[in-house]
Amino acid sequence: MFGIIGEIAGKYPAYTPKGVEYLPLEEGEALIEMFSKQGLVHSIWFHPKPFIGMLCNCGCQDCVPIKNRLTFNTQGIYKGHYLAKVDLKRCIGCQAMPCKSRCIFSALYFNPTIRRTQIDMANCFGCGLCIRACPENAISLVSREEIPGLRDMW
Repeated sequence: MFGIIGEIAGKYPAYTPKGVEYLPLEEGEALIEMFSKQGLVHSIWFHPKPFIGMLCNCGCQDCVPIKNRLTFNTQGIYKGHYLAKVDLKRCIGCQAMPCKSRCIFSALYFNPTIRRTQIDMANCFGCGLCIRACPENAISLVSREEIPGLRDMW
C-alpha cells in the first residue's frame, strides 16, 4: 500500500491486517505509472467503507467486476469521478487510433464526418488509459460534475 494509506491505516489498527507492508508513496506512484503504461485499469476497493482495502490494477480480461459490469451491467464496479474528453483542435484523427485500442469500455470511436476521434461519455469509466495512448495529447479528463447529463451516471 502507499505511504499515505499506511498512515491512515495506522490510525485504525482494527482494520489493518497483520503482515501488510506499506510502500513509500514514491514507490506506489512508480508502480501506478508502470501499470498504466501496461494498459491496466486502476480501482480502489473498500473493506469496510470508508477504509481502503486494496488498490487493484488489472485488465478487463482478468477482472470479474469489470466483465460483469460490461456484460450484465452489475454495480460491482463504478465509473470514476472524471470522464475523458477529446480536444478536437488537437486530435489529428490518426486512423491508427492507439487511444481506442486502450479503451476496454468501448467509449472511443472514429467519427468519419469530422474525421476525428470522439468519446461516448456515457460509456467512459474515466480510467484515463486513452490519454497516455494519444500521440497528440488531445485527450484529457474532465469532472463528471461538469457534464449535467452524466453527473449521476455511475
